[in-house]
Amino acid sequence: MFPEILMPDLEMYGSIDLIVARLTCKFPEKRWAREVFRLQVHLLVAKLVVKKGKKDGNGRTKVVFLSKCRPMLKLF
Repeated sequence: MFPEILMPDLEMYGSIDLIVARLTCKFPEKRWAREVFRLQVHLLVAKLVVKKGKKDGNGRTKVVFLSKCRPMLKLF
């Protein structure tokens, strides 16, 4: 069973130009980079960028991950 993350109500927000997320980092534990919760946080942030990311002007939305470990850069 996967841990559940509460999904925010996206209808409450207008366009977003900055998203900040805190990621767990269990390095140097074995298989730390394959933690399901980390993946879920990355996917939630990606969904926020697609659904509510800034779409006017140059259309860039900045994403900041607070963590000792690197984010999944290939996802973004």
